[in-house]
Amino acid sequence: MVNRRKDSEDLSKEGSAKHGHHGSASQEERVKEPETLGRDPSVDDTSLVSEVPSLLRSIPPLCSLTRKSSPLVCFTVVNVIYSYSFSLLRHNGDLSDDDIMLDFIGTLLSVSGALSTTTVYQSTAHALKGAVRAASDPLLGGDEGVAVLAMEATGKILVGDGGKRYSLAALSHLYRLLGKVRKLVTEEKDVRKDAFNAKKKCLFLAAWVNENGESLAKLSAEVMMEYNQHLKEVNEVEEISKGLQRVWGGNRPPAKKKLIEEVE
Repeated sequence: MVNRRKDSEDLSKEGSAKHGHHGSASQEERVKEPETLGRDPSVDDTSLVSEVPSLLRSIPPLCSLTRKSSPLVCFTVVNVIYSYSFSLLRHNGDLSDDDIMLDFIGTLLSVSGALSTTTVYQSTAHALKGAVRAASDPLLGGDEGVAVLAMEATGKILVGDGGKRYSLAALSHLYRLLGKVRKLVTEEKDVRKDAFNAKKKCLFLAAWVNENGESLAKLSAEVMMEYNQHLKEVNEVEEISKGLQRVWGGNRPPAKKKLIEEVE
């Protein structure tokens, strides 16, 4: 969804040239939008280009996949699209190499409880909380700055252009990537199984979004509320940290002095 450019000068030279390809869909099926889906304050807006992947050619009716869908499915959509956004931002939108694609899927499954487990989310906040924590964990190679930015990108994908296209595009992109990964790891049964299960879930979620597009605007608003709240908390922690460092005179508190010292 988000392709970073090294500088705006290169972008202006390219003009209307295409940036990357997603599948072999016809030009009519590909929709490009000028709006960026994630805004990094440290990067000039002119150096970001957004491209919406083509939708799946055939999305089955929801009734063919389940007798009755749970009202909590919408929160699973939030979790998956957040994990997709974070994984793309972490890899700068570049999935041109097979090894990078495998790493992308590894990141996706480690962040998304919805795709890697049977977790059921009760709210938008619940759907984001675990994913943001996993995305921010330095032990898992996470990045707190990108984790927060991915929340904003998620809200923008959900609201899209006022419809369901962006959300369907994200799920369609994931569906295809998971299919490619299964072909790459023919001898790794566990990875193939995880990718197969995640691919089935993406198709189900695409079917749900296709018939419940009117719910996406509300989900987007809830995601942006969580984003603003999280950003506020991060800033407050940063201010407290800076205050302590001024008192300490450094990054760490001074060593404790001995209250009682033996005198010979």
